[in-house]
Amino acid sequence: MVEVRMDKLMFTDKEYKELFGCKTKTIATCRPDNLSAEECKALLENAIRYGADYIDIEIENSSEYKKQLIALAKKSNTQIIISYHNYIDTPTDILDNIVSDGFNNGADIVKIATKVNNAKQSASLLNMYSKYDNIVAIGMGSKGVITRISSPLLGAPFTFASVDNNLKSAPGQLSHKAMRDIYTIINNETGDE
Repeated sequence: MVEVRMDKLMFTDKEYKELFGCKTKTIATCRPDNLSAEECKALLENAIRYGADYIDIEIENSSEYKKQLIALAKKSNTQIIISYHNYIDTPTDILDNIVSDGFNNGADIVKIATKVNNAKQSASLLNMYSKYDNIVAIGMGSKGVITRISSPLLGAPFTFASVDNNLKSAPGQLSHKAMRDIYTIINNETGDE
């Protein structure tokens, strides 16, 4: 599976069609850092048309924005990830509300990615798996690494890793190789496959 950061790429329509038409599952993401909401929406609409398996919509987008993208995605059998990002803190008191809002807005998967400042915040994120299915709750920063490793073991449909250590898209993200090595050790120790 690969996450395609459309806001970071300058691909042609032909290149996007090839990318989203490949056999590897794809998540089309467009963060509003450098683009307007309308520019992101247009890119995500194209991703749906080109065959993205998932689109990631920021929870703070307007209801109309989400509604239009979700309607198009449902027609194309594209799964919806509604995501919440907080690069400063993990607001433990509203995590349940975020999940409820995401599913109420039409998410197939709700993703929470927050800066973890202490062990209690990591534990709060990991506790979400005891309450909900179809969520990805991961912590950013060094104190959040455990959440990235544990997420799939607790029921997340996937987690995030970088191609290598030089191409991390978030603080605390491990490389694909490091994650693979960790899961190999865990599986060998527990006898799971």
